[in-house]
Amino acid sequence: MLRKKMIISILTIVTVLFVLPACTTAEENGTDNDGDVATWETQIENLNEEIEQLRSQVSEKDEEIAVLNEQLQANANSDEEETRGEETVLDEEHLRERADDVVIALEYKNFESLANVVHPEKGVRFSPYAHIDTEQHLTFEAEEVMEFGNDEEKYTWGVQDGSGHEINLTPSEYYEQYIYIRDFSREASVININEIEAHGNLLINVEEVYPDADFVSYYVTPGEDELDWANLILAFEEFDGDWYLVGLAVDRWTI
Repeated sequence: MLRKKMIISILTIVTVLFVLPACTTAEENGTDNDGDVATWETQIENLNEEIEQLRSQVSEKDEEIAVLNEQLQANANSDEEETRGEETVLDEEHLRERADDVVIALEYKNFESLANVVHPEKGVRFSPYAHIDTEQHLTFEAEEVMEFGNDEEKYTWGVQDGSGHEINLTPSEYYEQYIYIRDFSREASVININEIEAHGNLLINVEEVYPDADFVSYYVTPGEDELDWANLILAFEEFDGDWYLVGLAVDRWTI
């Protein structure tokens, strides 16, 4: 628009410069310069035509610039979407890595390594089944998880399915009976990210209990005993640029 105004201004000044001398000369001489006037009028008409052509050209250029700006914006939006897609893939890859760290720590009963993945502020809740009871299922901080191997205190972790009896076990006993009941590290046939599949008759509510979490599950198919399938479900939340464990549950056959 600025360039357009400059062109029009220049042409207007040129026109005035042509017209004024003619008028001045005519007045000074006091003669009838009809021929000169006609010549100037023709030149003025030509200049006006050139101005209109220039205006048309400027308008066309403005339209071309607008189209180019739209294309640039579309390309920028496409780049942003592609970047977000790459970030999502990277997040899932890192989430899977953190989940594998948890499973390996469980495989070797390495509670110190497990404690490194526990959420620094929320701790981690241990649930004996996939239906989470926020009042009965216990939450431990990282420092407490680190000492599980040496902790001889019996805790009440919830109630047994079917009998309704309390689950009173030390952390090591709970690990053996309610966490690493199958070799999730080596035998998991299906590993899902944010796809919680129900395999038994128990209502799974992990997504409701952990609405801000992302999930990784490790499903082990049944062996000779058709009832010994198990699905380890890990709930992670982001904190300070990394994934941390906030929930650990095992879906298994229940009565």
